[in-house]
Amino acid sequence: MCVSSFTTDEQLSNFPWSTTTDLIRSISPITIDSTGKITTLSTWPLTTLQSWAKGNNTKLWVGVRMTSKEDAAQFFASDTTTIVNAAKQLVKLVSNANYDGLQLDFEGLKIESKKGYETFVSSCNAAIKEVHIRMTTTVYINVLLLKESEPIAYDVRYLSSFSDGIFIMGYDMTWLHTKSGT
Repeated sequence: MCVSSFTTDEQLSNFPWSTTTDLIRSISPITIDSTGKITTLSTWPLTTLQSWAKGNNTKLWVGVRMTSKEDAAQFFASDTTTIVNAAKQLVKLVSNANYDGLQLDFEGLKIESKKGYETFVSSCNAAIKEVHIRMTTTVYINVLLLKESEPIAYDVRYLSSFSDGIFIMGYDMTWLHTKSGT
């Protein structure tokens, strides 16, 4: 079931809460732009979903992404202070909204973004320790299939040392009205 701001109370009451320990609200509720400015959807923080999750002992996480690949490259090339401050603001926003964790979903980063991305992840990690929430990062399955000698922005071992886990995306990208495997 897709849970969104359009989900009704009836749908939420029929959700399989007894089998759900963690739920990630991941359709871009939080975005970061090239300057580190953080924006939320107008439905933030989706209190109805929070009530249902908390009332059913389900941890609620929120997805975080960049506004574009170009903005990601520009942001991760920023000075360390800008990156660290954005990480602190993000964690504070998520914590103040009573979410249990955040998922960093920064896809398609180039090798030039590696240092800035790792600074951001480690800065988020430092900030979440103060407010006792959790964090995961995401990588595509193809990143794990590359030779270790290939330069990439995602050092999975390093990233996992700063988070509660790595969310591996390994789907075929088939959507309604598309041919299978496209």
